[in-house]
Amino acid sequence: MRLIQLLILVLIFMGSTMAHPLHLSITNIDFINDTAKISVRIFDTDLFLHLVQCHPEATTSGNVDSTELTHQYIINYLKNSLQLGVENISIIMNYVNIIAEDGSVWYNYSAIIPANIEKCTIENRILTECYGDQKNLTIIKKGKFERGLEFDSNITRMEVILN
Repeated sequence: MRLIQLLILVLIFMGSTMAHPLHLSITNIDFINDTAKISVRIFDTDLFLHLVQCHPEATTSGNVDSTELTHQYIINYLKNSLQLGVENISIIMNYVNIIAEDGSVWYNYSAIIPANIEKCTIENRILTECYGDQKNLTIIKKGKFERGLEFDSNITRMEVILN
């Protein structure tokens, strides 16, 4: 009887962990001369649920401009949730384009930066206010230097020496 109870508990535990969705974004930051190329990959469903929960006005159906409103909201949300600084100077990210791919979307940005930077500060808060288990993986490249960082709701800001 105890074996059956243990087996039931194990099956319930496995079922509940398998049903839990993964909340993940991937950000690539590539420093090339005086330009930073920034790409953010985020899952459609996570972003949509964020909009519905936090900003329902951006998803108003029946409004001719609702698609454009949603698109502009997401562009600005990502710019505000991903802050980049180099050599203690805040960088302004400029939206480039969007690429949809297999249930996720890449939002691409670029920024003008000072040449020959040696350090950068990244604040990555993408969807951390919505999902307690949100992970934001960030890959930074500058020449031969490459480093991966992991942000979550507890760790949202890091400074990186680029050498």
